Amino acid sequence: MKTTNKDIRLKIFQAYSQNLEWLKENPNIKLIPDYKDGYICPICTNMFNTSDLSNESNNQLTIEHVPPESLGGKPKILTCKKCNSKSGHELDNQLQKKLLQWDFNSFLPNSKINTQFELNGNKVNGNVDIDKEGVWKMNFRTQHSNPAEAGPFLKDLFPAKTIHNPLFNHNKIFDNQNQSQKFSFSKKDTINVRHVEVAVLRIAYLYAYSTFGNSLLLNPSFTKVRQQIMNPQEIILPRPYWIQYDFSDEWVGVNFIREPKELRCLLVVFNLKTKSKTRRFAIALPGPNEPGIEIYNNISKKLGTNGEFQNVTIDHIADDNFIKNKTDTFAFQEFWNGLDKK
Repeated sequence: MKTTNKDIRLKIFQAYSQNLEWLKENPNIKLIPDYKDGYICPICTNMFNTSDLSNESNNQLTIEHVPPESLGGKPKILTCKKCNSKSGHELDNQLQKKLLQWDFNSFLPNSKINTQFELNGNKVNGNVDIDKEGVWKMNFRTQHSNPAEAGPFLKDLFPAKTIHNPLFNHNKIFDNQNQSQKFSFSKKDTINVRHVEVAVLRIAYLYAYSTFGNSLLLNPSFTKVRQQIMNPQEIILPRPYWIQYDFSDEWVGVNFIREPKELRCLLVVFNLKTKSKTRRFAIALPGPNEPGIEIYNNISKKLGTNGEFQNVTIDHIADDNFIKNKTDTFAFQEFWNGLDKK
């Protein structure tokens, strides 16, 4: 039997709802509002119930692919429709455009870029494709361009020519064959770099949540992370989030930086895939106590921008489906507290 979108959402809802019930058994934890069989959206932290799986809900719970599905992600958690739609438009779209831009700038096969062609002062929208064989193809979208410029553009690009009999005109076969043409194209897509930065922060945060579940929401430093995700244009967290170091396959997933203490944090390593290339990202997330969000200032001071990553101790955490086991409800806190005991 084929698994439907509804089946996937219900399965995810039930797993995280049960994880939340186990969390609530701790007498020090009180949720407002609180009701049985609830689900917390990890972005806005609003509470939802099973009725919000219905299409009739004003703010339906939707599948969240981590990373985004277009970049190779899998369905891991649920977020409310408002958070999913807002992030998809403002963040994921910009991230994908940036990756595709990198592909094209490196002339990689299967890459593509939206552009605006210009010939003798007239402009036409279109795109340039580099196919799997490395062959460049230019596509002119004259129907999506200014008609006043599209006509002259095509006329100059494919001018009418008179063919002369080569027996009598051996030095001239076509008229206008030496006509000078000024042809160029430029990137049309405008990339919001700030949104790209927050997009990878969002992926790392949701990846960590999908691993540890609701106990991760108890991390006070993540309040700032969520605020940054919901308000990407504001500078709520200092930069950088991305540790630009070539991590090997063994570090893909969730890690903890243990030493030095000024760099102590979660480190989420994940891949983003386009048709042309797979790129690896390593994003720092603050822990519940020192250095907290100061980790981002400390990264700049300690690591600089040259990719140095020496004398750093990292603990990799195997993905053991922590949310499915009651004994692992507070796995995040246990791992963090254990960093001082090693």
